[in-house]
Parts: sequence; C-alpha cells; structure tokens
Amino acid sequence: MQHYTIERLSIDNIIHLQALYRSCYSKKMSIEVLKGKYNTKIFGPEWIGYLALTSDNKPAAFYGVLPCRFRIRDETFLAAQSADTMTHPSHRKKGLFTQLAKMTYELARHEGIQFIFGFPNQNSYAGFVRLEWRFLVRPMQLFVLNGSKIPWANLFLKIPGLGNFYEKMMKIRFGSLVENGDFSGKHGVIRDQIFFKYKSQYSKTFVKKSSDIFAWMKNDGSLKIGFITFQDTTSPESLKHFLRLSAKRLGCHSIILMTSWNSQLYKLLTKITSPMDGLPIGFYNLMNRDINFDDVIFEYCDIDIF
Repeated sequence: MQHYTIERLSIDNIIHLQALYRSCYSKKMSIEVLKGKYNTKIFGPEWIGYLALTSDNKPAAFYGVLPCRFRIRDETFLAAQSADTMTHPSHRKKGLFTQLAKMTYELARHEGIQFIFGFPNQNSYAGFVRLEWRFLVRPMQLFVLNGSKIPWANLFLKIPGLGNFYEKMMKIRFGSLVENGDFSGKHGVIRDQIFFKYKSQYSKTFVKKSSDIFAWMKNDGSLKIGFITFQDTTSPESLKHFLRLSAKRLGCHSIILMTSWNSQLYKLLTKITSPMDGLPIGFYNLMNRDINFDDVIFEYCDIDIF
C-alpha cells in the first residue's frame, strides 16, 4: 500500500505545485505566480493548504484555500476560497482529496477562518458533495460575446518578447485597480485596496473607463471582465458598445463575463445576450453558527482564476 507524507504548504515546498500543474493539466505555472497566490499574509493567515508526497518526495496531491474578507448583512467575516485541488493521475482514487481537504479545513478553522466558499469544476464537484458542501440553487451565470474579428492579442501574447511589450503597454494605457476605491457589495467578497493589492501579486489585470462605465479586465487572448460598474441610466447598447470596442482595440477574440444571477450586471447583460450556466457556487461552514448565504453576489474577479 502506498504511503504518503503530508506537509503543510510553505514557500519552501511550493515548487511541488508547479510539478502538479504540469502532471495534472499539462500547464506551466511560474513559481512567482504560485507564491503570490498562496502568500495571503495581507489577510492574516497564509499558506493554508496541504501537500501529499510519495516516499521518494514526489508530489501526489494538493488542496489549498485562499483567505479573504467577506461581508454579509453588515457583518465582516474572515473567509477563504477553495482554490487548487490537484491529484496526480497515478495517485487518484486513494482518498487523498478528502484527506487533504479535511486537514485544510481544520487548519483554516484554527486560523480563525469562518467558512469556505468555492466554484468547483466538473472534475471536483462530486468530491465537494461528498464533503457535504451546501450549493446555491443557481450557479454563476456565464456570458460570452464576440470580440475582435482580427484576434491579434492571442498571437502577441504567445511571443515572449512581444507579449511582454504588449502587457506593459496595456498597463501604461489603462492603469491598475490598486489606485482606485472600494468596489464591495453588500453581500460578498470585500473588494478594497487590500484585495486589489493581493490580486496584483499573481494576476495581470487593468482597468478601463468611459463616461459611465468602469471595468476591471484581464486579457489572455479573451477579454475577461472581473467586474464592471455602471450608472442606472446605462443602456444595454452602451454597455455592449463599450465591451466590443474594448475587445476590438485590444485584439481579443471574445469577451467573457461571469456574475451571480441576482446581480445588477446580470440584469443588464440579459438584455444583450442569453447566459449559460457557469461554475456552481458552494459553501462549507467551519463554525457552529447559522450563516445565510442566499443573498451573496459574486463576480468573475472573486474567483481565483481571474
């Protein structure tokens, strides 16, 4: 029977996450991005997660969460988002996901985190159900719009030197969200200067403004909208024009937005196009108290992949 050593995530062993990304997703992740993502000291607790290692010190699995501040009905909570859940193909169906999740939740509870929330994909959803997560009836709502007919952003970003120049030009032209204000809602993740500073540790984003619209964006070939604010008088046509013009100027082939079904953005976007069901929204309460999550509103920027 295979024996595993369990280690808490740290700056010294985070290189194992890089290896798991390669083996699980064939994806190259830089160490600096991973350090920025899991160094959550800005919120208090940091390195909240566990690795399972084989007898020859190879990474077999990982589960980690990302602390943040959360507001529900004028009360502020220390919460955490369930983030990377990875098991090497050779070590699946051995209970590592459940074991590491339970250990991570106990560590989170010890650190004062009051609940976990997350957006599991189709591969991990069943595991969260077994852990007795509670899921909202309506998942995130996904909207996809056509962007530029000439998708040159994707080409630029694939060429190292050209991609770096392109990203610098975006930052110079559009600027960072860190210099701006608080974009928190009544019920959800607190999106203030602390949150924006944390996100800038691992995600390359920028802002774009018009007379009545303010958007937080990410460009990876597609134009992804973290959140967008607008006036009560903003029409569906002006929002659609703003999004399509932004994509055209940046050379993005598509525009992707995700939001909760009860948000103002959802109401306006449904007048432009029809949504699809996106990621499920789940919660795991770590404390012995009743918390009502039904009115919580999430935007794309709240998800760790933005």
